Amino acid sequence: MRLPPELILPVAEALMRDPDTKTLARLALVSSSYRALVTPYLYHTVFLHRPKAALAFCNTLSLGPELGVYVHLLSVRPFGAVRLAQAPVDLLGVCMNLATIQALHMDTHNLGSIVPSICASPATRLAIGEVGEPPVDALSRVTGHDGLAPRLTELYILCSSISETPAQGPITSPPKYTSLERLERLVIAIDLGLVHNVSNRATTLDGRLCEVLLPALESLKDLPRLERLRLFFYPTRSARVVLGVVSDFVASVRELEDPRITMAAIAAAFDAESLLVRHEHGNIDMWAYGETLLESYGTCS
Repeated sequence: MRLPPELILPVAEALMRDPDTKTLARLALVSSSYRALVTPYLYHTVFLHRPKAALAFCNTLSLGPELGVYVHLLSVRPFGAVRLAQAPVDLLGVCMNLATIQALHMDTHNLGSIVPSICASPATRLAIGEVGEPPVDALSRVTGHDGLAPRLTELYILCSSISETPAQGPITSPPKYTSLERLERLVIAIDLGLVHNVSNRATTLDGRLCEVLLPALESLKDLPRLERLRLFFYPTRSARVVLGVVSDFVASVRELEDPRITMAAIAAAFDAESLLVRHEHGNIDMWAYGETLLESYGTCS
């Protein structure tokens, strides 16, 4: 017995939210009519995290570029970036509805290899993140690519950390992010490494946040189109633990009196790295997710 389309579509939409697409792929194999209904959901979100998946996607789009119209969100890891860069045709160029590209755990070389493809695609939302990289360095990587920063309306740094090593010499001037002229939304997730709440470590982290990240926030809030800026801190069991570590930084941000800047605590690195995909799929509201640290410049948990 075959279900009518009005019953198949809600099932396909629910399965699309599952990172494991095997069930959705099996549903597409039931019949040609099922395949026609399921294909837009099957290709809506594409994960190129493993060599086999990256190779299959590149081959599929090379043979059937018409399928690119269904791709809305593309999540790429280093091997996928290599495959995209080596493809004989611009695969992202055929993804006419591609809105979001997530490129996590990529060094400058790997990210740079797909920047031309990103710029040639219609995507205006970008997520990046590299373990151990300070968020200010991640911002510099984006603004350092000609043609990339001016096109972005949303930027998500989903993996970053604060170095405990003091900067070499005083910071003479705040960073400039004028090339992010179209940016409307910015998210920065920061790994505080709170394995043990050691007091001297807490003091160091708080001071480094005030020294490095606060000047960046002061520059970012002057962007002409910025509507929302949210900071996430992880890993932690509660907002109270984070506040005990970054209290001076939270107080300093509150003094900026900018209601667009909010902060929250989340449990683990996985929560941070999956923020965008879960938000896009409707599983969470990123702007209300986590335990509140700073709701607006006048409200602190």
